[in-house]
Amino acid sequence: MKIAICDYILKDRNAITGYIRKYCSEQLWDCHVDKYCSYDELQLGSVHNTYQMIFIDLYYSGPEGITCAWEIRKRDPEVIIVFFTDLETYFQEGYKLGVRNYLVKPLEESSIRSAIRRSSRFICEINPSIEVSTENTTVKVLLKDIQYIENAREVSVIHTNNFLIRTNSTLNELEQKIGNKNFLRSHKFYLVNLDAVCRINEAAFQINNGDLVPIGFKEGYKVFERYSACNLEYINS
Repeated sequence: MKIAICDYILKDRNAITGYIRKYCSEQLWDCHVDKYCSYDELQLGSVHNTYQMIFIDLYYSGPEGITCAWEIRKRDPEVIIVFFTDLETYFQEGYKLGVRNYLVKPLEESSIRSAIRRSSRFICEINPSIEVSTENTTVKVLLKDIQYIENAREVSVIHTNNFLIRTNSTLNELEQKIGNKNFLRSHKFYLVNLDAVCRINEAAFQINNGDLVPIGFKEGYKVFERYSACNLEYINS
């Protein structure tokens, strides 16, 4: 899960981040939090990142915050927006924006936890996930966060946007569990998320972060059958 916080007060940004990370850790969720100190920074960050939840403080400048939220909503109709405000002036705008929660400062940990808990069911509905066992515990991983999975020395390593997750599940087991048409077995030891691929050549996929995922000889014909439908840039090896 990827979450953004926009709050002009450093102490509040850090406190909210701590509450979110603590709750997500308890739920065994793969979570990343980006902190922004202005609406302009949030706007720029939301262009280059896809968030599941965004917390926006309206205390500093309500109208500017509302404008910022509208711009984000135009780009992403599914992101969950939470406002920090007790001003009824913004309730109507919030309703139009599909705002799910209004939180009042000074913020308490319980209110942040409740906001995430109420929203998590909706997030899971639009962003499917899998559960994997790792280090005697279970972790939920959003499929959209997975870049690729590799098998190394009898351990499968899940490469996400933010973390590496090691599990004893085999690649075949994970492929079956994922069951998503956007994931492709490009190699005997690799399963790649096509949504995370930016370019391809006859030997490998290039992931958005620069990693290369090899294409096996036996799997090659299946890969290139899918190539034309994926709008990927072909590069010569």
